[in-house]
Amino acid sequence: FFHNQNSESQEYLKNLIRRYEFETLLEIGGNCGGRLLDLVEIYPASRFICTDVSSNALDAGEEIKKKLQISNIEYLYLDIQNDENTKTLEDWNNYN
Repeated sequence: FFHNQNSESQEYLKNLIRRYEFETLLEIGGNCGGRLLDLVEIYPASRFICTDVSSNALDAGEEIKKKLQISNIEYLYLDIQNDENTKTLEDWNNYN
């Protein structure tokens, strides 16, 4: 499940993110959060949310999180097309 970015695309993402100040970054369709792993180290005070439709990918992300002892990334199931359990905008606004 781990999505290993090549160094050029990962550097592009880091440079793009550096342009903005943020408290929370939401990745939709993030698989197990592979693209976010460098960012969680660079921005330890920020909150990262990785969503995906694959519970297996999210479980793999949780294992990576435990193994690397990362505390500022969360994994959430999100299927906006097919699941009545998917969070609504109001749920996201109230999510802490």
